[in-house]
Amino acid sequence: MTGLRATNKERNRRQILLAAATIVEERGLAAMTMREIARCAQLSVPTIYNLIGGTNDVVLAMVTSQNDRYGAQFENSTANPEDRAVAAVTGLADTMLEHRTVTREIIGHSQTMLRAAGGPGIFSKATEVLTGCFRQAENEGLIRAHLDPAILARRTMGMIIASAHSWANNDSSDAALRVEAEHAVLLIIAAVSMPAGRDRIDARLREVELRLTNLTGAPDQTVRTSNASP
Repeated sequence: MTGLRATNKERNRRQILLAAATIVEERGLAAMTMREIARCAQLSVPTIYNLIGGTNDVVLAMVTSQNDRYGAQFENSTANPEDRAVAAVTGLADTMLEHRTVTREIIGHSQTMLRAAGGPGIFSKATEVLTGCFRQAENEGLIRAHLDPAILARRTMGMIIASAHSWANNDSSDAALRVEAEHAVLLIIAAVSMPAGRDRIDARLREVELRLTNLTGAPDQTVRTSNASP
């Protein structure tokens, strides 16, 4: 009986999140009231409060669900830390683009996803993955020692959050969001890389900058930071 009850709770929870996502997709975040979620999910308002909470909790649950799907991609990755870091940020962009309307609405109208990197929200898992990448890179002697991997990850995510906000406000394209994420992490890696790998990182960064320039049509005014501390 306990197993059946747990199964029913999980099914109802999925119904709630699906209903909420459908409402946001079709009519925007403002239309996502408790009564409307209950109607679409064919559940009672008290049931929603019991399983998840109020509308803010539903938004956070939607974001957490994205986090879980995103994080599963990197649990058993064997890539080198540089490629893994790039995959982490481009994978984050892909997760956001998978349900672009919902993600745009949440970023544009809610602070849930725009809290400091490392806190609750869609960016927390990416920050965790990046921290691991920078720690691995330091252990392998690929970046300078005695740097705080968590700070490097937060600096990277700060740039990506700014790009995500611009994208949510329709100030940049889907393609630009992905390339800007890649550019952000390579910029930080270039700033702290060891001399032996700096030329290769700079070449990779330059290639990304050219792609970004082609997408945005803006002149390349990137400040070179290979010899600067983050």
